[in-house]
This record gives sequence, C-alpha cells and structure tokens, in this order.
Amino acid sequence: MRWLALFLCLLPAAPVVAQSSSLDLLKVGINAEAGAMGDAHVATADDAFASFWNPAGLAANRQNSLVAAHHIWVGNTRTYGAAGKMAVGERAAVSAFLLAQDTGAGNVPGSNIQSVSTGAAIGVSAGVVRFGLAAKFLSERVITTPSTGFGLDLGIQSTFPNSSVSIGAALLNIGRMSKVAGIVTELPTMARIGVAVYPFRIVSFDDAGDLLNAHLVLEYSRILPEDRGRFHAGAAVQLFEILTVRAGYISNEDLRGPSGGLGLDASSFRFDYALVPFTQGFGGPGHEMSLIYYW
Repeated sequence: MRWLALFLCLLPAAPVVAQSSSLDLLKVGINAEAGAMGDAHVATADDAFASFWNPAGLAANRQNSLVAAHHIWVGNTRTYGAAGKMAVGERAAVSAFLLAQDTGAGNVPGSNIQSVSTGAAIGVSAGVVRFGLAAKFLSERVITTPSTGFGLDLGIQSTFPNSSVSIGAALLNIGRMSKVAGIVTELPTMARIGVAVYPFRIVSFDDAGDLLNAHLVLEYSRILPEDRGRFHAGAAVQLFEILTVRAGYISNEDLRGPSGGLGLDASSFRFDYALVPFTQGFGGPGHEMSLIYYW
C-alpha cells in the first residue's frame, strides 16, 4: 500500500485554477455500468473502459475486450465511446480509445459544441499493485472556433489477496488546450480515489458457479479547476452470473443524484443500461447504454 500512499501525496500538487473548465465529455463517465452506480468506477475498472477511468485497471486481468457506449444526455447531447484492450505478456495490457460528444443544439444552426478525445493507454502489474498511463489528443469546437490540446491520465489500483477489497486512485486530464482569442481553455483535471468491497457471494454446489455476487463501491472525486468535490456510491447484485441489478448516487452535482440500471451477460457479451434522472428536469432522464465483448 506504500505505492498508493505515495500516489495520493502527489494529487494536491496538480495545479488548481479557480475557474470553470470545458470539455464536459471528460467529466461524465462513459459506460452504463459506472453510470448506474453513481460514476464510481476507479477501483473496479478492469476492461477496455478502464482507458477512461483508471488506466491501471487494464492490467487487472489478461482478458481482451472491445467496448462501445452511447449516451443520450441533457439538451439532446449525444456522447459516443469505443475502446479496445489487448493483453501484452503476463503483466501488461494496452488499449486504444475514442470519445466524442455533440451537444446537438438542434434548431440553432452552427451553435453545436463538438468535442473529441482519442488516444492510447497502458497498464502494468507489479505484484498486487497495478500502474497505468494514458495519453490523449483533445479537440473541441464551439460554434466555428476550434481548440486542440493534449492530456495525460495516471492511475494506480490494487486488489487485496483475498479479492474481497479493491482500491484505486487516478489523476485524470492533466494538460492544456490551445488558446482561442487569447484565452486558454482549462481541462477538467480530476482526482479520484475509491474502494470496492465484495461482502458476500453464494456459490452453487453443483458447478461452483455464482448464484449471487454483490459488491459495494465508494468514491471521492474532485474537479480541480472548479474546486468542487463529489462523493459517489453504488451497489450491484449479480444473479446466476446473468443478470446484474445496480443503483448509485452522486453528491454535489446540479444535474443528477440517484441512478440505477441493469446488466445482462450472455456468453462472451455483456449489455449494460443506466437510467439517470435529472434533478431539475432538463428534459431527462438520461440514458446510457454500453456493450462489451470479451475473449
């Protein structure tokens, strides 16, 4: 745990600028599993979606995966994501990812905000501790004015030997954008730390398969440029290794609070759905859908 303590000591060293940040697609989680659980995923991400949450999770297992996701969000905003993860040797995995968002301002021609984040990530395991790094190219167009930049994500993750507790931390969106009309857009640099607990499971005597498996997650995140902290909490119960029921909550968020969703496993595929009610209406609720293929 010395590595995690060292990582957390470095988090406050990130620059804090007291102004709003842009690139909203970097503030909202992409996959429906996390969305249903209050966007608490830094300790549990272990497939290609770890590229967006915590690159250290790429090394959590040697299972390859392809993922895709789609959000229908406030104001007809649409977000699309895709990523692929490939194991490299016994202790590492790499990924490539793409995230795109369009505000879809509809009846106001030329007023859309279009944002893109694309890049690659690597996760490496060193015993019970995993480390990750992601590098990404960023682009945002507001009306007709473009801005580009680069960002880095750092992550650490660990699972206790009995596999009943996982912890993780990440520092995301370290970088900057190009100037537009002499103004530099601040990236939403974000620090996240979380823990996941697997309190109990019921196993079949016939084939040792899970009849029921539950886990709880708790996370704290802070958007540094906005000096705003949030608590995230979630719970999930999987039945017969097929159906997963999820619920979650996120605090200090004007748009949303509670959330819920379902997951369905079928052979090498998993489909997840999240329903996110908007606290002030905003034409909601929001819908998040994601598909994962494992091999």
